[in-house]
Amino acid sequence: MTRLWIEESLQVQRNSHNQPALFQLDGQRYVVESVTQQWEVDTDWWVGEGRAWRRLYAITANDGKLFCVLSYDVLGGMWRLERIYD
Repeated sequence: MTRLWIEESLQVQRNSHNQPALFQLDGQRYVVESVTQQWEVDTDWWVGEGRAWRRLYAITANDGKLFCVLSYDVLGGMWRLERIYD
């Protein structure tokens, strides 16, 4: 089961590959063990103002206790928690 979870903003530290390495959510620190999938969505680039450009990362964290998707808004420079998998 998954839960859609759009967090306003996350503080994320990146590794040398520019991928998430650790982040905090609700006061708890999560250490990213692995990035299991990475993809990019760039839509409405032809419109200008309506463009959405995000890099998404499916990750496991905290000894496999958390599997979720983080996204980075390339244009806005913000990280978000998109989805948590149970």
